[in-house]
Amino acid sequence: MMNKFNVFKQIIRESNYDNTYKMAWAKSLVEISTQIDLTNEKITIQFSDIAKKYIKYYWNQTIFFNLKQGSNPLKPPVILTCVKELIDKYFMCVQSKAPELYEKAETKFEKFNLLEDYNRTIKKM
Repeated sequence: MMNKFNVFKQIIRESNYDNTYKMAWAKSLVEISTQIDLTNEKITIQFSDIAKKYIKYYWNQTIFFNLKQGSNPLKPPVILTCVKELIDKYFMCVQSKAPELYEKAETKFEKFNLLEDYNRTIKKM
């Protein structure tokens, strides 16, 4: 099993990432693989689990750096747009524009009734 993991790490290191979603996809799979039992014969990873990781990665790079992505600044990637909408709703709820790491903000989603918005964002992704 470890040999397969090393092959995957090599693919990640040597790949050409011309879009951030490719890196987010790879990072999601690697992170999820550290959280599941890889000794099972058949492993299923849900798209919703990958989407949750995407939200985390895009949240942190967007809320702190407001990185612009995509080749057309007038039409940002759908993933980025969805995460920005969730961030805007979060800012409205906490009544502050102070950036917070996703891991800290996520703990407040239930308190601020953002779970429905969060789940809708997962489905969009």
